[in-house]
Amino acid sequence: MPAVAAEKTRAQACCYFSTPEHVRTFVGRFIWIYRAKGSLTLNTEALVCEVSNLACDIPLRSIQRIEVGHYSRWAKPIKLKYIALTYTSHRQEKTVLLTPTESWTTAVPKTSALVESWAAWLREAVERMA
Repeated sequence: MPAVAAEKTRAQACCYFSTPEHVRTFVGRFIWIYRAKGSLTLNTEALVCEVSNLACDIPLRSIQRIEVGHYSRWAKPIKLKYIALTYTSHRQEKTVLLTPTESWTTAVPKTSALVESWAAWLREAVERMA
């Protein structure tokens, strides 16, 4: 792979996934904030989310909003951030909550910093597509 292409690809081996609908439920608010665990890869055209051996490509052109929020303090007393990624798929708007991290043992402040970094990388990638 050429050096230029490698610079435009980012990967995160561990990422937790959720949805706004899930975190509004009793379980999502008080017990378990995530729905799944997988990985992320950001390339020049799409964000690739792999969960349970299934890959979902989110074209950068379909991304509508990238926001940073935090999970319920009931479930995570130390403020844990996530990326709320809103995109269009088959003419429907969808939102997924992404929490990239190094592992489940990574300290919350370090994970939240990584979330901020990924949000910035995504914004830059989307702006390049415009």
